[in-house]
Amino acid sequence: MEIIQKIFNARGNWSVLVTRIIVGGIFIMSGYFKVSDMSQTVVQFASMDIPAVFAYVVSYGELIGGAFLVLGLWTEFTSLFLMVIMTGAVYFTSSKGFEGFGMPLVMLASLFAIFGCGPGNYTAMHFKSFFKKLLSKNSTEVNS
Repeated sequence: MEIIQKIFNARGNWSVLVTRIIVGGIFIMSGYFKVSDMSQTVVQFASMDIPAVFAYVVSYGELIGGAFLVLGLWTEFTSLFLMVIMTGAVYFTSSKGFEGFGMPLVMLASLFAIFGCGPGNYTAMHFKSFFKKLLSKNSTEVNS
């Protein structure tokens, strides 16, 4: 029974990890596509009457923010920042109907869930401390 209880207790952390990886990966790819053709991104933003500076903020924000989500770094701040971007995306694509604002709305909801749950236990900092403990334990055993 103890093993089953451990599995049920860990499912929240695994769920948050999987959500962070998927949502972060989508933002990394979206940001990468924008950054890789910045001139086209600026033109696309200009067609919606959005200043060029926001094209850069959104593009690099998605790329870097996605990486932070995947790693579980500054998750609450990152998800809030990306929620602002997605709120703007929903607003600026709402004239295109559900096909236009559906994906930004789903991403906004996913970010809200990540913000509410936090990063979970499986983050880059968690694994750093895990390996640090593991290495210090092994060096203690070698010295004894």
